[in-house]
Amino acid sequence: MSKIFEQHPKLVEYFKTSDGTAFFTESDAKNHAKGLENKAVLSVKNPKLVDVAHEEVTQDDTTDAENQAKADAAAKVAEADAKADAAAIVAEADVKADAAAKVAEADVKAEAAAKVAEADAKADATAKVAEADAKADATAKVAEAESKDKPLNPKK
Repeated sequence: MSKIFEQHPKLVEYFKTSDGTAFFTESDAKNHAKGLENKAVLSVKNPKLVDVAHEEVTQDDTTDAENQAKADAAAKVAEADAKADAAAIVAEADVKADAAAKVAEADVKAEAAAKVAEADAKADATAKVAEADAKADATAKVAEAESKDKPLNPKK
């Protein structure tokens, strides 16, 4: 016999939730069961006070048990669906994060390429200035050399 009936010998029945918690009223047991994964509530009758003839399972009892089983199954399906939805959302977020990282990486590479191109352009300009300076120096030397070869007062 249950400890509950030993402590309360005149109690006809109590209600037990799937986590083993006992309640004097079915409504309290059902309210407690709302927070449990298995929401079933079991009616436990005092074998000393219940007439065995009334213990037969009625269609209503079967229907309640079937309904509870269906509700439990539906809750598990809903929970699995929610987990699948959450996993899909996480996967989509991961894909978006990867894409954002690739875009950022491409931006960095493009910026680096632009800086390299700018540096190349500056180097080319510097080289052209140096070449122009060298040509100017050469032209000046040629002009200087030509002026040394010519007399200052040419004869007519």
